[in-house]
Amino acid sequence: MKDLIEKVLEIEEKARSIVAEAEKSGDKVTGAARIRAREILDAARADALTKSRKFANDKIDEARAERERRLEEANEKSSRLAEVAPEARQKAVDMVVAAVLGRH
Repeated sequence: MKDLIEKVLEIEEKARSIVAEAEKSGDKVTGAARIRAREILDAARADALTKSRKFANDKIDEARAERERRLEEANEKSSRLAEVAPEARQKAVDMVVAAVLGRH
């Protein structure tokens, strides 16, 4: 009977040891999984930041190009108006002189 009790106690001790080892192993796996999850999350954040910066920079470049296009367009229009202005001015002077002199 004593042998049987010792054997049961020995088996219980082995079982406790197995459980403790399993818990340690589980903790290691869980810790490794947490570390890997953190690495994946950090990489995803970095990727999202890089993509958002690129998107913003692309939009800034597009806005600058549009601004330049509009400035060029405005310069062309003002140049055309400047060319027409002397002719229109002379025409207005001629009309005023004709009106003053009574030659409609």
